[in-house]
Amino acid sequence: FVAALKEWAIVCKAAEEGKQVLLFRKGGIMEYRNGFELKHKNFFLFPTFEHQSMDSIRNEYKEKLRNLDNPHNITKDKRNSSNPLTKNNPNQTQNTTNIDLFVEITYFNEINDISKLEKLEKFHIWNNDYAKMRFNYNPKKPLYLILFRTYKLNDTIKINNKPEWSGCKSWIQLDLKDKALENYFKNNSSPDFEYLKSISKPCIDDITFNDLTTELRSII
Repeated sequence: FVAALKEWAIVCKAAEEGKQVLLFRKGGIMEYRNGFELKHKNFFLFPTFEHQSMDSIRNEYKEKLRNLDNPHNITKDKRNSSNPLTKNNPNQTQNTTNIDLFVEITYFNEINDISKLEKLEKFHIWNNDYAKMRFNYNPKKPLYLILFRTYKLNDTIKINNKPEWSGCKSWIQLDLKDKALENYFKNNSSPDFEYLKSISKPCIDDITFNDLTTELRSII
């Protein structure tokens, strides 16, 4: 198996464009009692439309969200109750999801000071209201900050969806015996991070990412 993290499709798009290098996590309602758990250092991004909201992202990405999704699946002032593995998503059909991004975690820590959130806005596409909402939601659980570097695969993998992947959970496991993955990794039955890097390109160059990392660490 290889791991994949479920994330908004618009966030995946921003990561591909080098506009998103940061995630905030508290964990879904189906997560462990203590909240989100970082189980993997390297993993695929699994694009989902569940809970995406126009009111949660900055203005410059709202049009891109419209272009990604059918307007009826875009929520306003409430969570999207539609299944993430459904139609009207260019990366997803009823049966498949296109995966072409994987990430490397370079920094992971709790953030306990809400005043620092506004200073982090250049590292993600969410607006300040959404970032604060994530911080304040379920205050007994810590908010985790995850700095990551994104790589784009040279070729897209079309994954067959499974019912157990739906719902409010962060992690899913992709079966390497799945025909699509088996064909994709036919020359490597156990693809590691170095192999994945050899068949992909970083979405941000080394110098730019190192500068972003230095700046973020100085804020935190």
